[in-house]
Amino acid sequence: MTANEDFCNEKGPNANDGCCDSKGDSPKSDAKLYAFNFSKTTYTLTTSLLITISSVTDADKTALNLDKIQVYASYRNQQITPPTVLPPLYLGNKPDNTIWSPYLNGTQVPVKNPDLVVSLVQDVTAGTVLIHVKLTGRLRSKSGFIRFRHLVKVKCPAYIVFGNANNSNVSGSIVKQPFDKGCDVDV
Repeated sequence: MTANEDFCNEKGPNANDGCCDSKGDSPKSDAKLYAFNFSKTTYTLTTSLLITISSVTDADKTALNLDKIQVYASYRNQQITPPTVLPPLYLGNKPDNTIWSPYLNGTQVPVKNPDLVVSLVQDVTAGTVLIHVKLTGRLRSKSGFIRFRHLVKVKCPAYIVFGNANNSNVSGSIVKQPFDKGCDVDV
């Protein structure tokens, strides 16, 4: 399966997983940026984020296990924080909400691509940046005697507005930014 609809339909026509559909009564997922500093002399990027990721499960006959979960932040397909390991998640056959709030911190991550350097300078000057929070994990389920294993990839985009045009450093309290279009899920 490679589309959100297939994963959601596998669980049932009325099933709602917070990763599949960010609408409805599910808790909101968002990102809060504490630091985003690009050094033009050393070509390094320092990032500090607090993210909130939620998973909502409605009643269903199929129980799912999600393990080996890692989450990290990326900027234009370059990983800017090391992966943070999240605890395994059991999605039972009863309605359940799970919320994770990990910090993602990348200190002096080298930026070697010249095109990426140009984009960073432009985004910092504009005071807005598009960061993707990416989550990977292993999804396991059992239906009768049949067992399923799938690799899950979740990608959540967040446009984050910060600071002023003259300052590439972000500090202090920043308003949380919701993930713009929900999250794309690839199973």
